[in-house]
Amino acid sequence: MKSGTSLFLVSLHILIITLLSNQQIFAQVNNLNLTLSNGKKIAQGSIEKLVGDSTKISSLGPTQWIKVDSLIEIKLVKKSKFWKRAGIGFSIGGTFGGAIASVTYEKPAPTPGSFNIESKGLNTFGGVIFGSFTGTLVGGIIGASSGKDKVYDLSQKNLEQKLEIIQSIIAKKTKDRKKL
Repeated sequence: MKSGTSLFLVSLHILIITLLSNQQIFAQVNNLNLTLSNGKKIAQGSIEKLVGDSTKISSLGPTQWIKVDSLIEIKLVKKSKFWKRAGIGFSIGGTFGGAIASVTYEKPAPTPGSFNIESKGLNTFGGVIFGSFTGTLVGGIIGASSGKDKVYDLSQKNLEQKLEIIQSIIAKKTKDRKKL
């Protein structure tokens, strides 16, 4: 394998790591499931603002205002990070797999009468492929198993306590958006 090809593979891995590290690509907006006292559920909603004793909820359907007192549960759903971590694993595994294969390569002794296509480049390429595959599996498993949903049980809370919880959710959301 020529040095240009090796440089391309390293550059590709760096590009993938950079893209996957960008939080804005993976920003989560509608990640709340809400349960109301009448049994109605709102999936993939987002609390936008709080005015008096009502809150503005945007979801996949139309935006609506809901009385805070009617909320009995808010579930903050953690999105799976499978693909993000699988991509990072792909990049890191490929980079390290290629580097290790390149460094540990030993030229085999030629066998008389046979055609030998063994080369450091092919060995390095094999290391990149094996490392990328292994890294994708390990990173994906780690990403799928990380994080748990956070549940706010509001059924036994009074209006003031519910308002405080909703204000804290809105404040965290605003803080997370400023980080982007």
